Order: sequence, then structure tokens, then C-alpha cells
Amino acid sequence: MKKKVTVRPGRAGALVGGVVGIFFCILGFLVVIPQAGLFGLVWTGVAVFIAGSNLYNAFSEKGMATHTIEIEDDGRINYEPGQEGFSYDEPQDQPAYRVDPGSTVEERLNRLNDLYDKRLVTSREYEEKRKEILKDL
Repeated sequence: MKKKVTVRPGRAGALVGGVVGIFFCILGFLVVIPQAGLFGLVWTGVAVFIAGSNLYNAFSEKGMATHTIEIEDDGRINYEPGQEGFSYDEPQDQPAYRVDPGSTVEERLNRLNDLYDKRLVTSREYEEKRKEILKDL
């Protein structure tokens, strides 16, 4: 099962982009259009788009997404090539969670939480194992 998550820039970065975009709009109207003609119109049009989209992201609740992340819920954590990170495929022949016969329910839940925090078990595996452990209460 794949889930898609969209990401938009933070308010501070978008606000800075909007201010810079406004500066380039003013520069376009006052300097570039009078001196460069058609190129000046294109320049200013791009500056208006940059300023508008950044200010929209800065002041609206929804904003415009700049990235899309696909999350696979099949035991793998995948990052796109070229991005910092890693790709991890859990070995299928060894379980990520082993039960110590002498451990308490609390210890087992803590161990499971640690494995989940380290991304060694998926959310689906976490929920299944958590329910299994809680049955022992």
C-alpha cells in the first residue's frame, strides 16, 4: 500500500521568498521592462508568480505543495535516489522482534517501541505485535 504525502515550504521561508519576489517585481517594473522590453515583461511575470506563490504559502493554511513523498507500508523505508538517506529492506527470514521468555509486558512494549522508533518494524507490524503483547495482560 502506498501513501502520498505532499510537503509545502515553511511560513518563514515562504515569507522570505515572497519579499524577495516583491523586490524583483519592483525591479522589473522600474528597470527591466523600460530597458529590456519583451524580456522585461517575461522577467516581471516570473517575479510576480514567485512572489504570489510564496506569499500564498506564507499566509494561507493550505498552501501549494512543492514536494510529494510516497510512503510504502510493506516493511520497507525508501528514499529517492539523490536524496540524503538510505534504503532499508527488512530481512524476511529473521523476525525483527524476538520475545524474551522472562520479560514483562512493559519490557516487551518498551522493546517494541524502541524497534519502531528505530524504524526496524513497520507501523503495521508494530500494531499487530502490540495487540499480541497486550493480550498477555
